Amino acid sequence: MFKRVIFIHFFIISYIYGESLQEIIKISMENNKYLQSLSKEVDIKNSEISLSQIWENPTIGFGANDIWFSNPSNRSLEAMQTQYITLSQVLPTNNKLDFKKKISIYSKDIAKLKFKNEKLKVISLLSVYIYKIVILQKKIDLIKEHQKNMINKKDYALILYKSGKTGQTDALNAEIMNSMLEIKKENLNFKKKQLYLKIEKLLYQQIGSVEESIEIFNIVKPNITEILNTHPAILIADTKVKKTKETIYLENAKKFGDIKLTLGYNQRVDREDYLSFSLSLPLPVYGNENIKVNRSRFTLEQNQESVEVIKNNFKTEIEQLYLLAEKSKKNYQIISSKIRPLKNHIQNILETNNSRTNRSKSTALVENINDIITLDLLALDELDKFFESYGKLKYYTEGNNL
Repeated sequence: MFKRVIFIHFFIISYIYGESLQEIIKISMENNKYLQSLSKEVDIKNSEISLSQIWENPTIGFGANDIWFSNPSNRSLEAMQTQYITLSQVLPTNNKLDFKKKISIYSKDIAKLKFKNEKLKVISLLSVYIYKIVILQKKIDLIKEHQKNMINKKDYALILYKSGKTGQTDALNAEIMNSMLEIKKENLNFKKKQLYLKIEKLLYQQIGSVEESIEIFNIVKPNITEILNTHPAILIADTKVKKTKETIYLENAKKFGDIKLTLGYNQRVDREDYLSFSLSLPLPVYGNENIKVNRSRFTLEQNQESVEVIKNNFKTEIEQLYLLAEKSKKNYQIISSKIRPLKNHIQNILETNNSRTNRSKSTALVENINDIITLDLLALDELDKFFESYGKLKYYTEGNNL
């Protein structure tokens, strides 16, 4: 769904040698314990389909009647004295087993969709984390260059101060700025370490480093209609509606209770043995069944509304992420194709005019380099927004491709 069109930009793409995004995703699919538990849940739900068709176990009973207190061991005092064995079986009626089977099938479908949906969430999160790590490292590298220039700026300021061409505050300000950059660098390193921990949480193992290209590209506008019809999160909600409908059918069917058939063999002393049987069924006189039907209908209404809520949330979120990605891409292109070339041109002019005897121009040269680095950091901010949107869009747009 994404078509990559590469744009040439101003800083050279380098790689942090280690695991690529695809390799990390593969590791997460193999190691993530939560995904493994969801996969096992699918197997459990599948076995429940067979269980839904199994009748209740029969009941065997033993007994004796007409026991006299005056002579309890004598079983031939009258014809009604018997010892018996009974076998009872509940007979399902009114297509209840069919409804139970359909409910179990929908439960299995929900489990499978949940597994797929959670995989998409993991892939999306990993994509966001990996791109952020790569961009953070580039920001750290740029700040290091910034610090080198601040040291040069301080040295130039000291030379000018000694020659009486500037005040002492320029050198002090350069030193303060260098310390502020050090704080910023530490903050970025902290964020990077946090992201590695988040990846470790998904992978259940540590990774040393990551590598991934951050060349910007065109994103084809997602087909929202297709996503709303095929994404597992929405299919889960749809399946819950179907499952609830079958639950209503089952609760209605339960208004006619299952029949209990009992067969008995009665043994008598010095008299002929005989067989007995009975049929029994519960009477729906207290209205429990109607309450359960109404409760299921309320659940059905909730689930139907939930489908619309999820679809609306998906639609707005996809549109927002796409617009944000487009905005960041355009801002990035303005910086790289318009502002950066002008700064490069200024740099060439300053380098041409610079001489060892003209320290003021050397200071201007350092200032311009700092401006370029600041501009590069601004461009990385736009790249960060772009790839964060792209990573989040993966959850919505790649549901049919995995």
